[in-house]
Amino acid sequence: MQIRNMQMSMFDTYNDVSSSLENNKPKFFALMEKYICWDELIPDSFYHTFYKDTGRRRVYTLESFIAALVLQRVFGSYL
Repeated sequence: MQIRNMQMSMFDTYNDVSSSLENNKPKFFALMEKYICWDELIPDSFYHTFYKDTGRRRVYTLESFIAALVLQRVFGSYL
């Protein structure tokens, strides 16, 4: 017998994320990594412009910059 995939509702996803934010922040990071595909969210033109040769090497990836900005908004800290 085949196991059917269960589709999560938006309510279930919201409850999962909000409980992770309140109780277990490392779990929230794992959920972000699992469910957010940064490559699909970042337009190719922006990606290529970011990595255009400017004469210096980039230490951090574009995905890490965007993830840091999202986390700042989620946790409410503005540096």
